[in-house]
Amino acid sequence: MTRFRIFLILLFLSNVSYAQIDYYKIRSKKLTAIKFDTVKTDFLLVEGKHAQVYFRQSDLRKYIDADRAVISNRPMTIKEWTYDNLYDLVNQGEHRIHLYDWGHSYTEQERISMGKTVNHRMLETIIVNELFTIGPDLIYDGQFMIFDKTKSEFVTKKMKIKKVRGVMGGYSLYFYLPDRDIFWYVVLSFGE
Repeated sequence: MTRFRIFLILLFLSNVSYAQIDYYKIRSKKLTAIKFDTVKTDFLLVEGKHAQVYFRQSDLRKYIDADRAVISNRPMTIKEWTYDNLYDLVNQGEHRIHLYDWGHSYTEQERISMGKTVNHRMLETIIVNELFTIGPDLIYDGQFMIFDKTKSEFVTKKMKIKKVRGVMGGYSLYFYLPDRDIFWYVVLSFGE
């Protein structure tokens, strides 16, 4: 009986999510952004330090629906990763949703210096955190548009994803603009 339980535990732990990409296999990859009409298309805008990243709301809905379909077929799920807040926000029917990424794009010193001028809402932080788990997949698939804030223009050149070894042996995946500024990242593993 214990062998059967161990087998079940190993089976559930080794089960891979079908809606996500295996980022550990990526060393480097070229990216190209799409362009879509922001007048006709409902979109979500995430404003960071170096860039504004645009996602179509329909792409976000499709991704969350597909992920929920995979999760509903599994007996063991994590309730925190259902993207309820983001899904509710996208389904409100707003044409333009503007979110600020204060937590991921800025350093601690920059956040402290901006602390008095930033209208910081907790729900917005939760939604941006949910988006940071979905965003890399949409960026990898090329379902995004990006505005470079330093050059004040939409990016049409090739961008790059690169796996970088961090401090103490950890790995991260950085999404670079053509001028080598980071506009998104994924932490793959922590160091010692």
